[in-house]
Amino acid sequence: MTLFQANRPAGWQDVFHLHVHLVPRRDSDHLHRPWHVDRADPASLARTRRRILRPAAKAVSVPPETSAPDLGQGLSGGSRRTGPRPPGGLSARA
Repeated sequence: MTLFQANRPAGWQDVFHLHVHLVPRRDSDHLHRPWHVDRADPASLARTRRRILRPAAKAVSVPPETSAPDLGQGLSGGSRRTGPRPPGGLSARA
């Protein structure tokens, strides 16, 4: 099943409205997209990412290249808790 939604003149609309296409598919239908998808250059994506994130990072005082904190293994039990315990002495591990 192919599902796509297109709006405004770029989506072939003359009158703005929600328009969803549901197209039943088979492996042998040879149905192709009516558009070509170009892949972005990774270096260009990185520049755009920095340009977008830099002002947001300054607003919250976080460098734009900061990675996510190490959250351990979650509920799998493979991580050791560090730092203060939750109030009441409760442990995050069940």
